[in-house]
This record gives sequence, C-alpha cells and structure tokens, in this order.
Amino acid sequence: MNIVDLHIFEVVAKSGSFSSAALNLFMTPPAVMHRINELEKYLGVQLFIRNSQGVQLTQTGKILHEHANKLIAENQRVIQLVCQNETENIHNIRIGSSTLNPASRLFNVWEKMTTLLPQYRLQFIPLEGKDYQFPDVYNHLGEQVDILFGPSGMDNIRSKINFYQVGTYGFSIAMHMGDKLSHKKVITLKDLNQSEVQTIPRGVSKIFDKIYAEFDSSNYQIRTFNTDAHYTIDTFNRFNLSGQYLMSLDCWNHVLPDIISRPLDVPYKLPYGFITPLKPNSETELFVRVLVSVIGQLSENKS
Repeated sequence: MNIVDLHIFEVVAKSGSFSSAALNLFMTPPAVMHRINELEKYLGVQLFIRNSQGVQLTQTGKILHEHANKLIAENQRVIQLVCQNETENIHNIRIGSSTLNPASRLFNVWEKMTTLLPQYRLQFIPLEGKDYQFPDVYNHLGEQVDILFGPSGMDNIRSKINFYQVGTYGFSIAMHMGDKLSHKKVITLKDLNQSEVQTIPRGVSKIFDKIYAEFDSSNYQIRTFNTDAHYTIDTFNRFNLSGQYLMSLDCWNHVLPDIISRPLDVPYKLPYGFITPLKPNSETELFVRVLVSVIGQLSENKS
C-alpha cells in the first residue's frame, strides 16, 4: 500500500470532501479522487460513500481509518530505525534546481529531511549550467543530479525515470503586460481566436495533445507554433521577443517582470512531483522513501 495514498485517505476522511482535502493537500479535487479510487481498487473495497454533500466513510473505511495512523507511525518508525543505522555514513544528495523550478520552493521539506536524515548532505545543482541539457538530463539522472522537482508531462521519458506525483499544475497563457487580454481573469478558446500561441510540439505529451485537440475541434482559428519540449528560462526569453502568446503553467506566473499569465479554461492539469533515476542507488532510494513520507505528513498536518 502506498503510504502517500494512506495520508491522502486520512485527509479526506477528516475533511469530509474531496474539495476540502484538495485544498489542504495542494492538489486538485479530481487528483485526490483519482488517488482514492486507486486505493480502493488496490484494496478491492469501497472506502467512501460519495454524495452531493461530500463523502462518508463506509464501515470498511472506518476500520482502515482506525488503523491508518498506526500504519503511518510504523512506517515512520521503520524509516527512523534505518536512518539511525546509517548515521555513521555521510551521503550527498544532488537536487537539480533551475530558475523555473527552484529547489528552494520546498525549503520546509528539505529542512524536515535534514532533521530525519542527519547523515545526508543536500546539494542544490544549478541545471542551467550542467553539461546535459533537457531532455537529455533525464537520461543521465544519477550521474550529476539525483533528484529533480517539477512538472512531468513528456511521455517519451516515462520509461526512463521514477516519478512521484505530489500534485498538479493548471495551464495558463503567458502574455506581455498591456496585452488586449491582460484584463481577463480567465482565458477562453474564444479569446484566442485569430491568435498565435507557442507551445510544445505535438506528440510529446498526451496532456498537451488533448489541448491541441481542443484547439482543433473548436470553431476558432488558433495558430500554434512549436517551442521547446521542456521549458527553461530561455523559452520565456525568446517568447518575450515575439508578439505571440505562450502556453504556460500556473507555477510560472512571475518568470519575467514584463510578462503576465492568466489561467486557460481547459479541463486538464499537468502532474508535478519528484523525478529520480529508474534504478537509483540505495542512498537515493532511502532518501526518496523518507521524502515521500515527509510530503504525506506535511500535507496531512495542513488539514
């Protein structure tokens, strides 16, 4: 059983609805619902009764709820035992950090990790200066960088990495300040009629391809132009010199001072989380196991 799913189950049980739990978990309600559905599928039982007012625990759900904290505590106890056994050895964990996805964004997480794993030393590696450029860096995880944090939507790398989802980001449209759409709170497809939008190429991401399909099936003339498959600060710098729009994410609303973003009205989200090598070494594997537990604990404490 995934310990993170168990944390999510507890937050939902205490919150009484997927929407309330999502706020505490920094996830979307559909993402929370998906994790609960997967947990129910794994266990082969129904844990919640869904209705228009929220959710209620089934009798089986109540049994899991009674024992969930014990399971979480036992998981933490085992981790601490393993950690104590390793305190004599010092291990370095290299965490990739970039302008768009700074590792400092999770400072409270890293602070907790150094407390739980005093034998680990964290190094934040600037990705812009590395020899490997995206997406090639995914092929060399573990050589110069052990862990990445950020959105993950490129289908061709899924078989090369381990991805631990933390939440989802919404899509947005980046534009120059003073643009005719800058006064809008939300951008619709109609707003983009007769406009040019930079976005990643077709066939790179199933989620982006769904947005392409929305564009294609609409009655509006939205012209798309390829940009980088993996966004970096250079993506935004080049866009800033154009007169077009840029498909973006709501985590990148303040990349450059003269660019603003508005949410795009599409029913899709892009998952974000931690990315590690497909076969990490034992030190990284332990670190990630504790990391997943810490993320779950911090999410539950917010509920």
